Amino acid sequence: MAHNDAMVYDAEILDVLPNGHYKVIIPGTDFEIEAYKWGKMKKFSIKLLPGDRVKVEVNEYDITKGRIVYRYKGKPTADMSSTQSDATTTTTDTNDTPDNNDSND
Repeated sequence: MAHNDAMVYDAEILDVLPNGHYKVIIPGTDFEIEAYKWGKMKKFSIKLLPGDRVKVEVNEYDITKGRIVYRYKGKPTADMSSTQSDATTTTTDTNDTPDNNDSND
């Protein structure tokens, strides 16, 4: 399959399937495609999760299968932002513990 024969679509990942495959949906058409990571996505082990926006190349002869060639960068999800803010605000004060009593008797 040559690059010239491929149609490129913006899509969203619905589900992670076994063997590095993903179920992807094209938003305007609600058409589902089975796709796999390709090129530098596979080489550098780019992680993909359901809900990620991706660019998919689809062969004009078999439109049910495709290759994921790019993951769009987006805002972090609500779960990620809450865990990051909790981690930065939580501090422990080691000087107030009874084990660290530095008085000389």
